[in-house]
Amino acid sequence: MNFETVLAVNQPEVAAMLGFKNQAINAQTEEMLAGVALQLQAAVTPRWVYRQFGLQGTQLVGTGVKLPGNDIAAHLAGCSACILLAVTLGTGVEQMIRAAGAGAMSQAVLLDMSASV
Repeated sequence: MNFETVLAVNQPEVAAMLGFKNQAINAQTEEMLAGVALQLQAAVTPRWVYRQFGLQGTQLVGTGVKLPGNDIAAHLAGCSACILLAVTLGTGVEQMIRAAGAGAMSQAVLLDMSASV
């Protein structure tokens, strides 16, 4: 599988997480979010892995893994297979967040929120 997508931070969503849901973002906050987005884009090294499993109910065939809960059971009802996907933005992002936390916690929070979005 080939993902040739440029990763971009959804700044309006980050702003909403900061409490700017139905109001304009002030220039200082907008500038901070833009700077964080540029930092993240420079540090991102996305990786992913996926695997398809057969299903018997909520049991992944060939493993000892059973997906718990009524919601997942309802979601998978009638399915004979599922795909599990794991993704990461890479260790560079985590290192950047940790380093920022040692100095400017507000910067670390913005980086973490932006990476999550």
